[in-house]
Amino acid sequence: MYKITTWTSGLFSLILLGCQSTPQAIDLYNKVGQPAEANFESNASKKTIQHGHYASNNGTLELVDEGEEASIYNFDQEKAVDVKFQGKAINEDYGAKVVVYRDSVAFISIKAHESAVDDYFSTFIRELGEPNGLDADSIELKSIDASVKSSLEKAFPNTVQVYKDDFNTEVLHYPQQLFYVKGNVSYFISLDPIGNKVNLNIDIISEKALNDAVITGYHVSQ
Repeated sequence: MYKITTWTSGLFSLILLGCQSTPQAIDLYNKVGQPAEANFESNASKKTIQHGHYASNNGTLELVDEGEEASIYNFDQEKAVDVKFQGKAINEDYGAKVVVYRDSVAFISIKAHESAVDDYFSTFIRELGEPNGLDADSIELKSIDASVKSSLEKAFPNTVQVYKDDFNTEVLHYPQQLFYVKGNVSYFISLDPIGNKVNLNIDIISEKALNDAVITGYHVSQ
């Protein structure tokens, strides 16, 4: 079972990228597990070299260098304009993160552009099918627009439902976190409906990167 944690510390060497050439569009669809692309280097806002894997030391996760090396590419708001996912826009404010490990793309992290969330739902449902794992949550129905309710009902008809809680308040039950496995790739997708939009975060990671614990925020429980 995979455990998700959030960690910000680590031993990194930072390389600022000052590319002078015209950026080329990057599409991150189906890139995990594939060879790294040269335009990651030229398009990214910065590149970080990580030495080591994450291991627990008295309950604290730290980097232990046993020869592992990962290249971390971050795309800020300006650079994220040229990053797509199957041609769909990503949230430029959130940006994008790509990690290359052993010459292959091992991890990507993006957030869907709010105008394209339904298209993202269609892609994942069509290509991934039923999730391997799901965590649900509930929110007050009045806190979201009818369009958001409709979007969630269409995408997840077997999970989304409206009911009244113990206080006689109408609430919406929806999938907050979805976990998929396809081949040697795992998908961690989280939903946060609020007002007239759905915040949709997408992390995709290779089995090798998970097992080797080289991605900050993800490690395999022992």
